[in-house]
Amino acid sequence: MLKRNIAFSKQYLVEDKFVCDFAIPELKIAIEADGDYWHASQKIYNHQFLDKRQKRNVQKDKYEKIYLEGKGWLLLRFFESEIKSNLKECVDKIEEAIKTKQPNN
Repeated sequence: MLKRNIAFSKQYLVEDKFVCDFAIPELKIAIEADGDYWHASQKIYNHQFLDKRQKRNVQKDKYEKIYLEGKGWLLLRFFESEIKSNLKECVDKIEEAIKTKQPNN
């Protein structure tokens, strides 16, 4: 994001409820970079066989999405394997979100 001159905040507290890994507050875009194990990437983990920590994090992630979207935020989630395998595509998605959230678009 820095290389593409995308202005963002790290560890951004949204609504005194969630700390997002990154955010573009003026556009209400929250970005999470999730560990494959901790957030149980569906490409890797069968959600019928998660451990307690994974189940808890998956539930928290669902609640975070519902809450933030209810407050007008767009939440983008990227798993670590996604970021490592195709960083360009992840940043492309962030740029697309910026375009759709900017006024007059």
